[in-house]
Amino acid sequence: MRKSLFFLALLCATTIFAQQPAIDSEPEVIVQSDSLSTTGTCPYLDIEHGQYYLDNKCITSKEYKDFLKNNSPEAWQSYKKGTALWATGWSFFGVGVACFCAGEILFIGDAVASMFESGHGPGMLAGIGLMIGGGALNVASIPCLIVGGKKKYSAHEIYNNNCSKYQPQIELSLQTSQNGIGLAFKL
Repeated sequence: MRKSLFFLALLCATTIFAQQPAIDSEPEVIVQSDSLSTTGTCPYLDIEHGQYYLDNKCITSKEYKDFLKNNSPEAWQSYKKGTALWATGWSFFGVGVACFCAGEILFIGDAVASMFESGHGPGMLAGIGLMIGGGALNVASIPCLIVGGKKKYSAHEIYNNNCSKYQPQIELSLQTSQNGIGLAFKL
């Protein structure tokens, strides 16, 4: 009973800590940028070797998140979903490894005890169950980590694709009214 309560507490603690946002030690700088730069096009957002770049200028991860949040709701949603899946995947992996190791300890402990006594105790079955459950959690963590990483690290591509679709429409038209003729220039 104590062991199952310990593992339940471990599972709860892992889940709670996985849902807490990471504390950034970087200074809080908010990117104040319009969706258009001075050249009339969207700034180019990129990630290379774990560094974030906005128009080839290195920015912090906090600035990157704020830029996505303020300028592209689609990209921000993809980033948030990716981050949540990534944290879920690592939680599954951690709990799975802990369950697998605990199952091995129970299994080996019962196997050693059965050498001195006849029959197998409940520790062997519990150990097999924990090993199977831990292995299943480890396998379940793989797609979460893969999909979460792709969503998280492709958010800048969603932003760049949406910006490339943006083309300023310039229209020149001739309008008439009761007061006369006018030339309308629409941006």
